[in-house]
Amino acid sequence: MHERLPLVLLHGFTGCADVWEDVKSALAESQLCIAIDLPGHGHRAEDADSGAFTFDGACQLIATELHRIGIQRTNLWGYSMGGRIALHYAMNYPAGVGRLILESASPGLTNSVEREARQRSDDELAARIKSEGLDSFVGRWMDQPLFASQKSLPLEHQALGRRLRLQNTADGLARALRGFSVGRQEPLHNRLRQLTMPVLVLVGELDSKYREIGEAMAHSIPNAQFRIIGGAGHAPYWECPAETAAAVAEFISRDK
Repeated sequence: MHERLPLVLLHGFTGCADVWEDVKSALAESQLCIAIDLPGHGHRAEDADSGAFTFDGACQLIATELHRIGIQRTNLWGYSMGGRIALHYAMNYPAGVGRLILESASPGLTNSVEREARQRSDDELAARIKSEGLDSFVGRWMDQPLFASQKSLPLEHQALGRRLRLQNTADGLARALRGFSVGRQEPLHNRLRQLTMPVLVLVGELDSKYREIGEAMAHSIPNAQFRIIGGAGHAPYWECPAETAAAVAEFISRDK
């Protein structure tokens, strides 16, 4: 029987630790879930430590936080931006991760021209967050085609998602967008084979872009499973929390 470990949850851009409440409720009987605010978000919205706004810096912050509460080894679940940070964490601290769940995540961009273009684009968007204000930005961010499937969620769930995003600050999100831009992420494609822990790659059925990215990533990881959540878009944990939590619980409970 494999060891029983806490499950650490890392949210995406514009999120916060509180976005995981439905998942935590669904897993309450089987998992000790610990949701962490990433730099620039939630309780860390006003974080003044510029070193935290890098992938290695965020990983160090997570490691320090877990050490503070007496946790040496965890299962780790990251979504989107949080998934990219989780991937880096597993590379940086492989002995500290029992099982890794990557939801709607990416190993980065291999093309240097694409990386530079994405850096410029995200830097420009970060400047607009501060100039137009948080309320306007959140509305425009959620109007992206990537999140179109969330328009079908109950209105109260959509409203909750907006309220949680508005707990952040324009300055915090701008710093996070610059620091954690996929354009500034080290491309990890050639290092994926280094991951020796069991890995679950999760994607939504309606998210064609990340289905393709996720499937390719799963093929490159030695001990990976690829799982599609039916009816979900880019954020299965939010759109279909019960089904997504069940998939994760099944993955964690397996002996191998």
